[in-house]
Amino acid sequence: MEKLGHLIVIASAGVGKTHKLVKRAIDLLCRGIPPTTVVIITFTRKAAQEIVDRLFSNLAQQILAEVCEEKLVFSQHLKAVRTLKTLIDNLPYLHFETIDSFFYKLLNQIPPEKRATFANFSLLDDFQQLKLREEILWNVLNSKKLDDSILEAFEQVFVGEDFKNVFSKYWSLVEKYYPFFQDFPQVEYWGAPNVSYCIKEITKNQDFLSLIAHIENLLKNEGIPTRLWEEQKKNIRSFPRLYQNLLKAYDPGLGQCFQLTLDRKKYNLSPSLAQSLGKLAELTIAFFLEKSHERTRGIAQLLQLFDTHYHKKIKTEAVLSFEDMPRVILEAFDLELPNPFFFNLDQKWDHFLIDEFQDTSLLQWKVIKLFVDELLQNNDGSRSFFCVGDPKQSIYGWRGACGELIDSIVSLFQLEKQELTGSRRSAWPILNMVNRLFGNFEVIGELFPECVEIWKKRWTVQHCIESNFEGYGCFLCVIEPPKEKEFGLENASNEEIEGKQGEQTTPNSSTLRFEAIKRLLIDEIKPQEKKVSCAILVQTNKEAADIFHYLSACSNLKVSLEGKIYPGKDNTLAKFFSALVQSIAHPNDSLALGWLQATPVGDIFREELWRKNIWEKLFMGGFLEVASWLFAVLEKKIQLDDFHKERMAMIFRICQSFDMTGSRDCDLFLDYFKNYSIPISEDPSSIQIRTVHSAKGLEFDVVLITELKGSSKIAMNQLRDQPIMYQSPAKERRIFFLPKREVIEKIPSLNAVYKKLLGEEELEKISLLYVAMTRARQGLYIIGELKEGDWKKAFKKRLIYWQDFLIEGLNRKEEEEKYFFDGFPLLTIFETGKRNWIPQGKKGNQIQKDSISCSSQDLLFLPRPIRRDNFISPSSLEKQTQNKNLSFLFNLEREKNKEYGRKVHELFARLERLTDPLVQSLQQLALEYKGEDKERNPFQDVLECLQTPEIQKIFTPNEDTDIWIEKNFCLEVEGLWIKGSFDRVHIKKVESDKGISSEIYDFKTDFVCSLEGLYELAKKYQSQLMLYRKALCKLLQIEPSQVKVLLVSVHLKKMIELFQDA
Repeated sequence: MEKLGHLIVIASAGVGKTHKLVKRAIDLLCRGIPPTTVVIITFTRKAAQEIVDRLFSNLAQQILAEVCEEKLVFSQHLKAVRTLKTLIDNLPYLHFETIDSFFYKLLNQIPPEKRATFANFSLLDDFQQLKLREEILWNVLNSKKLDDSILEAFEQVFVGEDFKNVFSKYWSLVEKYYPFFQDFPQVEYWGAPNVSYCIKEITKNQDFLSLIAHIENLLKNEGIPTRLWEEQKKNIRSFPRLYQNLLKAYDPGLGQCFQLTLDRKKYNLSPSLAQSLGKLAELTIAFFLEKSHERTRGIAQLLQLFDTHYHKKIKTEAVLSFEDMPRVILEAFDLELPNPFFFNLDQKWDHFLIDEFQDTSLLQWKVIKLFVDELLQNNDGSRSFFCVGDPKQSIYGWRGACGELIDSIVSLFQLEKQELTGSRRSAWPILNMVNRLFGNFEVIGELFPECVEIWKKRWTVQHCIESNFEGYGCFLCVIEPPKEKEFGLENASNEEIEGKQGEQTTPNSSTLRFEAIKRLLIDEIKPQEKKVSCAILVQTNKEAADIFHYLSACSNLKVSLEGKIYPGKDNTLAKFFSALVQSIAHPNDSLALGWLQATPVGDIFREELWRKNIWEKLFMGGFLEVASWLFAVLEKKIQLDDFHKERMAMIFRICQSFDMTGSRDCDLFLDYFKNYSIPISEDPSSIQIRTVHSAKGLEFDVVLITELKGSSKIAMNQLRDQPIMYQSPAKERRIFFLPKREVIEKIPSLNAVYKKLLGEEELEKISLLYVAMTRARQGLYIIGELKEGDWKKAFKKRLIYWQDFLIEGLNRKEEEEKYFFDGFPLLTIFETGKRNWIPQGKKGNQIQKDSISCSSQDLLFLPRPIRRDNFISPSSLEKQTQNKNLSFLFNLEREKNKEYGRKVHELFARLERLTDPLVQSLQQLALEYKGEDKERNPFQDVLECLQTPEIQKIFTPNEDTDIWIEKNFCLEVEGLWIKGSFDRVHIKKVESDKGISSEIYDFKTDFVCSLEGLYELAKKYQSQLMLYRKALCKLLQIEPSQVKVLLVSVHLKKMIELFQDA
């Protein structure tokens, strides 16, 4: 058998990275390597689940192949069978997991007394983390201990800005920069320790005033107009047009400005004026450098303040975020411990397999490297390292991912590298577009000179495995009418560009583009008719939400946002109900009250005691009771459409879920309500609207890509606002926020750093478009927008967007112009393939059956998987149907009844079959019972039940009867996740076509004194026991007619069979 070596696989999109990883894992397992020594790390739960599913399905296919090939009768001798059995036996101990799950396991290996941060901890989910951050920020801002230095820091960071909403500004600052501070938590390393000028006083500085006065005289002497000079000479802080032109003309090598543009006219300058303006340019550069250092130090102080409160909070409450885990692990490694507590793990794990390696951050790699460092130096085949990745798909640099990590590891450890290029996903027309655009190095070099060489190294031509696989790709643009006046960017500042670029896409042009998308879906793609999966991919969450709201109004389309729907905020009913809850919790909120009074049932909210009535409903029945009342009143006034009927049912479900917590906190409910999401199924006719980042790892039959231009934040050559690391003259590492681009360009050392960072940003934006385009299998539609007659060359623009890259890279030819639809301004810029392509199912999947057509009103919820953290407990259904009053809420007997019922069920759970010793033991316990409830002795009641012939038969079944006692279950029944516990189930083999019969016995301790009461008891628990029967049918794969359901009354010592007519 060939020796296993270390291997890194570079695989382009759709070529089968997961297949390669699964094949490697199976190879390891078939060699007899224990599964518990293999670690497979992924970045998403979906990917981890897919790998496990493929492992089992591939092994099953191998077993069938081996049986056919070897013709063996005893399959236990087959290699694949042995491997599969070993895998199943070790299932609870496998390490096939997400990177977060892997880190969580590592944290639990650290001895509690050695954890640097805390002993016991629980992990925060995203929502809890946001709430914790919000709480900390409010505590900080409301603290009476804020000293002057903190207030000064706010002024340094938000200089010249409005302070009406300090909270949102502080929130944004923490969200963007706190991860950097966690890596460098020493404030003294942020910014320069000393600066030479005072920002606040520069316009009062005598040297500065003398210099501008001298320059003004020289300008007048040379006959140069001074209007602009007079207006802007002292406005250096706002960096007006005058100072932009000054830096543009400045030659840092000679220290002079030989030309200056004033009022759109260039003037050649005398040596004395050129020299004086050079000094002003140097002063301007020094001023903005100082300003950046001040801002850097101010940000560090505010982050340190948050950090102090954050660590205090997580230590007090023993909580931890996912982002904290790798840092805590690295802290533990730095501790001086007598026994290295990770050493045993290092010895147990011999084989590491990592998926999507290009998404690994340096921080995550530091943790993983602790376990693979020694392993990578092992070359005898007993230990191995394997990873798959693609630097072309590195799109998570904003959260620390490092695409260069693959090459550095290959170089450092001299690892074997293998490249895969044949796409098993996309049709050749799509790959034709991809190759034409991303292989056009000439255009990439013109538009993105900072990154072209790196992209050349990463790029490989994409090939299609199935040459006869039909498909179509096109680049379309809606044509906007020309505007009366355009905004010139040639001499604009970055701030002006950002503001104006944000205004480029007007609501009218967006509406035209959204309408084009809708027409493509309805008239061209027809996902419902053709049964094809479809996604609309964008760059920002706001754009995704805007498209979602636009398309949701179309009854012919079923759409979802990020693979989820948000019933608490995506419809009018949700807003109506939110306004009601807001108004009762905050009576002074006139906006919420006005909203309620403006509705068709507004008269109710003008009554004097309406809030009191709602509060009574809330405390007696919970939010579900309030919602039921509100919508019942509303339905008497208006007719709801199918969409809002469906949303109403979902709102009821959200209320029911929250009510199960027992809370009546309105603010807490509103947070829960608005953020509650329901995942949708992979419904072929459903259109998923996603950001490209969330679509990574997915594929769709048809992909529409839009938001090709917009604000400067999505420009391909615009640097993110993030700190850089540099070396001070004293060779110290320091953190620094770059000043304005015009300043950077005049300082060679900073300009080199800027270009490197800009190259990384351009690479990521190119990769983002590559990922978007390669999600498509057969149809790719890219939709942009152009002004009529506007074909300005992209390399002449200051900001470059996806649209510019597509226009230049696809080599658009004007003579090929044609409109995609008759009578609609949607221009075809580029197309390839067959427009009327025939949908083709995925190979390896079963052929899709024609689905039964149904409209939304036919189903309570559209088919979709249900969140598994939102369970329905059958035993809770009867409680929700009771008429609760104050006596129920404050009944002390209720707790006694619960304790009595618990003891009775514990006793029945001990009785598998009735024996004399058990009866004698119960008799003794009944005599010795000294509980608080003297009237009811649980031991005596159970004993009397067992002495009743009817009930005694339950505990004396035939020997061949299988018995379940207190059997827990959790499964999906009719679209709801149900969890519960069978008190007792008997399963018997029968000599008939049915094979088995079963009986469910459910013990009830309610007070019943007659047969009429027994019938009422059966009616009370009918819903619960109906779900129990459905659950058992699903577990045993039998029909309802094979299940008897019997309710046993412990108090009456009788039982009754339910559903006899079913």
